[in-house]
Amino acid sequence: MEKISSNTIQQAAIWMARLWADDVNQQDEIAFQTWYEEKPEHALAWQQLELLQEKFHKVPQSELSRKVLISQEKGLSRRHLLLLGLFTLGNLSLIFSGLAGHPGRREYVTAVGEIKTVTLSDGTVMSMNSKRAIKPTYQY
Repeated sequence: MEKISSNTIQQAAIWMARLWADDVNQQDEIAFQTWYEEKPEHALAWQQLELLQEKFHKVPQSELSRKVLISQEKGLSRRHLLLLGLFTLGNLSLIFSGLAGHPGRREYVTAVGEIKTVTLSDGTVMSMNSKRAIKPTYQY
């Protein structure tokens, strides 16, 4: 898999949030298309984001999640879009950075309700959500 920069992943997540917004207009769509076609990395990041979104749609829903999702069908607030974008960005950063458990590496942990940003030894900046643990490994 080709490496995608964290900046490009962030841009793709922001574009997805913007295109989902209630007030998206034709200028936004044209600007997105320009960004998408500007570099092959942009198209690849967007395609990976769409694949990830498809996986989210396939997750079985509990009664509680149905209630939450049904109430959001009326439209997402800007705060929800921002949180969704940040959540997606964090997950994509982990996926594209190739982070996985590795014996002997430092483990990063967040408690319930804690959200933090971690800078790894290679300079990668990673956002961690509540109640998570990772052990980064690097590919050479």
